[in-house]
Amino acid sequence: MFEHDENRDVSIDILVDRYVSGALSEQDAEMLLAFLESGDYPELPRRIRDNFESDVLIRQHASAHKPVRDLILKIPDVDFPPHIPEQPGRSRNYFVFAGCLLFALGLISLVVAHLTNYTHWQHRLQIVEVEQETLAEMEKTSSTLAVVAYVSAPCWSENGTPVQVDDLVKPGPFRLESGIVVLRFLSGASLVIEGPAELELKTAMSVFCLKGRLKIEVPPQATGFSIETPHTCFVDLGTSFDLDVTEDTSSIHVVKGEVAVGDLSATSPKILEGESVSIAKSGRVMPLSRGSSTNNTDLWNRLEPQQTDHEYEAWKKAGIALNRDPHLLVHFDFEQEPDPWGYLQNVSESERAPRHCGVLVGAMYGQGRWPQKGGVELRKVSDRIRLELPGDHASLSVALWLRVDALQYRYSSLVHSDAFMPGECHWFITRDGFLTFAVQGDDHVIHDRFVTSAPFLKPEMFGRWISLAVVLDGEKNTLRYYFNGKCVEEFPTRRGLTVRIGAAEIGSWNSRGHFNYEPSYQNVLRNLCGCIDEFLLLDRVLTPGEIRKFHRAGSPESDKPPR
Repeated sequence: MFEHDENRDVSIDILVDRYVSGALSEQDAEMLLAFLESGDYPELPRRIRDNFESDVLIRQHASAHKPVRDLILKIPDVDFPPHIPEQPGRSRNYFVFAGCLLFALGLISLVVAHLTNYTHWQHRLQIVEVEQETLAEMEKTSSTLAVVAYVSAPCWSENGTPVQVDDLVKPGPFRLESGIVVLRFLSGASLVIEGPAELELKTAMSVFCLKGRLKIEVPPQATGFSIETPHTCFVDLGTSFDLDVTEDTSSIHVVKGEVAVGDLSATSPKILEGESVSIAKSGRVMPLSRGSSTNNTDLWNRLEPQQTDHEYEAWKKAGIALNRDPHLLVHFDFEQEPDPWGYLQNVSESERAPRHCGVLVGAMYGQGRWPQKGGVELRKVSDRIRLELPGDHASLSVALWLRVDALQYRYSSLVHSDAFMPGECHWFITRDGFLTFAVQGDDHVIHDRFVTSAPFLKPEMFGRWISLAVVLDGEKNTLRYYFNGKCVEEFPTRRGLTVRIGAAEIGSWNSRGHFNYEPSYQNVLRNLCGCIDEFLLLDRVLTPGEIRKFHRAGSPESDKPPR
């Protein structure tokens, strides 16, 4: 969504944002109440409801501000005017709750002078009494049933979906022309697949196999894991077995334990450890001799450790050419640990690149994309990289490799200019996984905010290495977001838009009292939780081809799509 409307009342947006951020001052509360009482903004209650809805879960347990809490709980039900429609699928309780909360703001503004603990109220209004059904609606869900543990020389069928190591697999067809893939199901069962194979992944406890060579390892925790074929169904009883499925037969060899045929009933035939049988379309069961039995032990023997040396060396080679770009102002590759004063090495060879533009604060070095490579681990609220880069830019490109482990706060910082002065920018990920780039206007109001139309980062991506880039093109008046080398969204920008970084932070934000907190040294928490192992910034437009090259050169082999 591209938000740029010179005619809208931006002061309302500021008040709503400060309210949700917990930064509403007494004067702000009076202004907000005046807007509500005027009747000129019938959409305002819904706007506030939409903003605090995503924030309500982390506030529901807060109870430190008893005077405010008691006031809210005493407010009777308040209906909204009939011309404000309820959204389909939304509970009316949302509107009632928002109305109660806004009415409470009015009461609070009248009695706030008598509250002995007003400072706490000024910092954050507490939200209470969230109904259980409302919480259930807000719970995130995932249909993941397995994780890709290993991929070797895959060739995917024309209608197959390529997967990479650490990909999360959902129910649906799985087709592999050749190569080996290992899936680890959430139930604990492991499945080695050799192509050509065609399967239907149903649940974390059941798979349908039309054809293919399989090796199955099932721990006691996954007893009952079943593989159905066109000829029968094999139900594991806590075992290890091999399976070879063709158009005519399903051949099984039980390596250890036993397997039930058909179902888990007491009368179902069992195949015991060391036994091998073949089951035909007709249902005829034929014992197999030792020489002709299905034995897929060789699949395990071919699962050798992934080699990463050549990938790492290829990335370093690509970095040599990149560092010669005269427009490359900052390149942190985190190959060398900071000096005793915390200064990071800016490896750009550009004459305009400042040598001491980055300082590591709090964070520690950890492992990056490869075992040989370093990265900055961001865990504590003090962890960050301080950045200083003067100058205004009509065109700007920022790209980085990172691993997001969680989205703990309402906003997780990628790059945040200090205090958000006119022209300075904020680039961050919202708690719901939306990517946002915002620029402060000359009147200290955000006129330029670019938010992806859909969340790009979902919980299934946590713990995986990804590349991100934002490119501001001053000539074409556009802003583009790139995710893993691909442009995911493009926005028009107003003519003449320029941005500056100035004093800034990577992975955090030094707000410097931007929200008028008391005491002024308190900061809003926008810390990124994860690891960054490469960061670069150029004062020119990176082309789509250059972004793809950046991603391809830095992507671990296990994460690269098949050619």
